[in-house]
Amino acid sequence: MANLVTARLDMSMGWTQSHAITGFDSIPGTGNIVAEITPTIGASDAAEVYYVQGTLAAGASVTIDVRSLTEPAFGTALTPTGAYMILLKTSGTTWRYDPGAANPLSWFLAGTGPQINGAAGGAFGFGSTTATTVDATTRNVRITHTGGSGTLTYTLAIVLKTA
Repeated sequence: MANLVTARLDMSMGWTQSHAITGFDSIPGTGNIVAEITPTIGASDAAEVYYVQGTLAAGASVTIDVRSLTEPAFGTALTPTGAYMILLKTSGTTWRYDPGAANPLSWFLAGTGPQINGAAGGAFGFGSTTATTVDATTRNVRITHTGGSGTLTYTLAIVLKTA
């Protein structure tokens, strides 16, 4: 097993906008919101990062069993017991992220048919300092190409608890 040294999910949004005032200079406004999520890293905490890149044809989907993975950089088989963070980045076309039909890992999604729908080039991230449970019955996530044509390219990274 690899030895995870650091794991952090950084998300930020910055903006500049203005409000026009007839006969005067516009009033500018700027802002910045930064969120940093860092789980505890130790022998029984965040231990591995699983990442995968792939492509999907129109209408295709991929189900990723988060409970049974092979870490690509070191070729190590993983059997996680929890998940802390996820980041999905895409290009090419529209997409959907959901827990999958069988043994769904709902995690931060709730309700009937929970999902995140994204545009071409869209991304999302979620993180927590405490792990959600991954086990035999809550383990699958799915990415689906929802565009009418073209190819969806996705990159997925998940920080896992393996002890």
